[in-house]
Amino acid sequence: MSANKGLSSRAIIGSFYNRLDVAQEASWVTDLGMLFQTDQESETYKWLGMAPAMREWVGGRHSKGLRENGITIENKKFEATMGVPVDWMRRD
Repeated sequence: MSANKGLSSRAIIGSFYNRLDVAQEASWVTDLGMLFQTDQESETYKWLGMAPAMREWVGGRHSKGLRENGITIENKKFEATMGVPVDWMRRD
């Protein structure tokens, strides 16, 4: 490999992304995060809140409800346009 190609080599870039995928699969991030596919303008996710605290059972039962928690995520479009010289595209 010549010194002129540097990091623009497809093999080096492909190797980088392959290693990045492997590192992400081994990471704890995928255990905490959730991936949701969507085609809606916004998504509302409702999860049940915390359960009531335990108490000593004296007398009858004291029923308590669950607090409702939720989040609405608005889907927005993003872009990042990058200018690439025509000579670079022609040579690659």
